[in-house]
Amino acid sequence: MTTFTTLSDVSLAQDKPVTQSIARAWRDNPLAIGEADATAPRITAKAINSQYFKVKRTTNQNYGNVGNVRLVLDTEVYDPDSVFDPTTNYRFQPTVAGLYLIHVRVQSTNINGAAALSAVVRKNNSTDEASGFDYQAAANEKLCADATTIVQMNGSSDYIEAFYGQDGVVATFGVIGEMWGYCVCET
Repeated sequence: MTTFTTLSDVSLAQDKPVTQSIARAWRDNPLAIGEADATAPRITAKAINSQYFKVKRTTNQNYGNVGNVRLVLDTEVYDPDSVFDPTTNYRFQPTVAGLYLIHVRVQSTNINGAAALSAVVRKNNSTDEASGFDYQAAANEKLCADATTIVQMNGSSDYIEAFYGQDGVVATFGVIGEMWGYCVCET
């Protein structure tokens, strides 16, 4: 095991070439720290406390052919900072400004004809930040659409919602889905 060598300010501040003992300490001290030498200082990593959530809908949400509809995500998988509203607005509204990675997945449960299903990440109910779609040509196939994006959020009034839509011959069908997100960089 490598032994940690404490370097004093006096020995480092001398106006002379680096001595062999100082060079040896520069070489060996990182090893001593990595090997957990009893005399080495302890280095602790600080966990990043970023806001995150995951919500889902596990029962059918019926859909009529009416354009994009907000996905009612009423089951929280995790939301330690209470940044998602699963009862009224079904939206993610972070309290920390930053860049957030957001993902929406929508899956059909009973489409009976040719159709296309879309998943949409929408900011402040006006801007589609991302969308994805899936298409089927035959009946009794499940559709699954995903949308993923990074969104700038101000940490006060900005919010994100999950929407879905359908284009095809089907009058009604059911969907389930999920949305998750987390802060990748505070601003």
